[in-house]
Amino acid sequence: MPAEPSFIHLRNHTEYSLLEGALRLSKAEKIIKEDGTIAEEKTHPLIDRCVAEGMPALGMTDTQNMFGAMAFSKYCMDAGIKPLLGCQINISLPKPKNLAFMNNKEPEKSYPIVLFAQNHQGYLNLVKICSEAHLKTEPPATPNIPLSFLTENNGGVFFFFRGGGGVFLGGGGVDEVYADDAAHIAQTKL
Repeated sequence: MPAEPSFIHLRNHTEYSLLEGALRLSKAEKIIKEDGTIAEEKTHPLIDRCVAEGMPALGMTDTQNMFGAMAFSKYCMDAGIKPLLGCQINISLPKPKNLAFMNNKEPEKSYPIVLFAQNHQGYLNLVKICSEAHLKTEPPATPNIPLSFLTENNGGVFFFFRGGGGVFLGGGGVDEVYADDAAHIAQTKL
């Protein structure tokens, strides 16, 4: 194993990121034994590759859920790799104060952020956050949580805000106004 890894994969979407993830946590391979019989063996291609590259940790950030967390943790620990559990979830931001002149027909904006559990309390909060998103969001909307819920349930959780479509990537106009408010909220409440 190298002394210092140059890279650790944090943002992995497994098959549990419905319609997004292509990484399978495990796959069955048929093996021909010496006696000629066929046996089925589970392999873990991503985790095996991380072991080969000397990575001490691996992250999982499925979209809107934690469905694969237990299997991912088990496979990583069996291979001697620290599992970093997380998820990508949408947060809805309140309407910015400087848009008060707009009528109430302007919908709340929803932005993806990445959350990681820092400890056991963080894991429990991630499960709570994902559950809240699915229980409180009316279909066909993408599951999301209000920022206020995140600020009340963020113990043991750390956040990645930037990235494709992230909350601080304003495309001009209204999105930039939301981004300014989000930056202020993140610095003062999270």
